[in-house]
Amino acid sequence: MSRSPFQEASATDPPALAEDAGASHLLARAMQSSPDGLLITDAGQRIIATNPAMCGICGYAHTELLGQTPRLFRSGHHDAGFYAQLWQSLRDTGHWRGEVLNRRKDGAIHPQLVGITAIPDAQGGIGHYLAQYMDSGFLGRYQAQIGRAH
Repeated sequence: MSRSPFQEASATDPPALAEDAGASHLLARAMQSSPDGLLITDAGQRIIATNPAMCGICGYAHTELLGQTPRLFRSGHHDAGFYAQLWQSLRDTGHWRGEVLNRRKDGAIHPQLVGITAIPDAQGGIGHYLAQYMDSGFLGRYQAQIGRAH
């Protein structure tokens, strides 16, 4: 019986998945196909990879995002305490999720559900961050439709 390469990969053993070229190709295709915006940063928070959905969500081209930090999307609607809590959660648990009001390239403010995961390096420190962005504006539109239906 064939075993999936995902069954053997773990956060503490990233080479297990990377050694399988088929799995690496699958992960690349999955990232490119995701309807959610995805970006990967290095430990210094510089963007090193994005997917087409991310470019659609934020309005920037892939080449415009590379080397930038996600601070590029800040709208000014969140205070320092918001970001302090976000980073504390990443330090304590390796994850953070919440709704963020981000700014697109055209200046429009969009509500987004964001999930951030700290990806450990081989020594157990932070090697990269993975961020997932989903437009949450549809939730408000959906709730408004439900309200009109009742």
